Amino acid sequence: MEKVREAVFNVIQNRVYDKIFLDLFAGSGAVGIEALSRGARFCIFNDRSKKNAEIITQNIKKCNLMERSKIFTMDSMKLLTHLRACESSKMPIDVVYIDPPYKNDCYEQIISELANGGYLSDEPILIVELPKGKPLSEKFGEFYCGKKSVYGDTEIWYYIK
Repeated sequence: MEKVREAVFNVIQNRVYDKIFLDLFAGSGAVGIEALSRGARFCIFNDRSKKNAEIITQNIKKCNLMERSKIFTMDSMKLLTHLRACESSKMPIDVVYIDPPYKNDCYEQIISELANGGYLSDEPILIVELPKGKPLSEKFGEFYCGKKSVYGDTEIWYYIK
């Protein structure tokens, strides 16, 4: 997974600095922390698991990144509804990393909501990590898949406007 993360950040390196990053299925927070370490202005971390949220909190404290972070423990769709209601006017999101558990089949619902939700910046990028060969639409509203990369059993799709 470290190689995948490094490859992703090599692709988006010029689109992270001073941007708002959303790590939607954060796990340990490694992707969001990487974004912050590469100059992202702020990162919103989300994971339904309270245990994972505690791990994320510990990790961002160790890295002295608490002031540039906010952690949520919500279902991803509930978080997106929450962000639309109260956060988006303050800081539109520039980069979204979408990596749900592979057995979860919420990809299209989440990407559609992001594409139509109104809380993204003018030039956002949606990065979707999924199992190799999983069918997924190439287009969601104004977003289209501009690049695909394969790393072993993992694919990364980059959606842009």
